[in-house]
Amino acid sequence: GTNEFCPNMMFAIGDQVLATQAHPEFTDETMGKAVDYFRDKLPADFIAAAAATIVPHATDSQTLAHWIINFLKQEREATD
Repeated sequence: GTNEFCPNMMFAIGDQVLATQAHPEFTDETMGKAVDYFRDKLPADFIAAAAATIVPHATDSQTLAHWIINFLKQEREATD
């Protein structure tokens, strides 16, 4: 898939594919702000359900970075 903001949502190297759908950089604070933004635009039960899923946690940026590095290293090692 693609969009104007992110033209490359999936990468293929050889027979390996790396794709993500989420935003691992979003913190619980970012998501709280998003819920607040939509509070008057969406049904209250929808907003309540969304707010209930927000839990304080570390972002997955480091995990995603390791996945990307390993994905790229794997192909490089295969061609060396």
